[in-house]
Amino acid sequence: MSESTASRGRVATLANDAAPENSAKTTRKTNKKNSEISTEVAREFRTPPHSIQMEQAVLAALMTISESWEQVSETITENSFYAIRHRLIYKAISHLSTANMP
Repeated sequence: MSESTASRGRVATLANDAAPENSAKTTRKTNKKNSEISTEVAREFRTPPHSIQMEQAVLAALMTISESWEQVSETITENSFYAIRHRLIYKAISHLSTANMP
């Protein structure tokens, strides 16, 4: 066996020995990356804090107390409500209040 063939064999052996270590590092990096992506997705789709009963109470007050719209119209918006039905009710109350219709 020539010297260059032997050195090629050693290089190949070293490369094969290093491969599992590099493979493990790559796998760890991939797993960490997937974990970070999963965390981002979970944050995006988690349910925001809300209280359906409080939303109902606010809407009830807006419909029954005459001065309530003036007190909350600058603070509460349609997007303040979690339930879509409550957003629609708030939007209707907003429209009626703007048009001065009780």
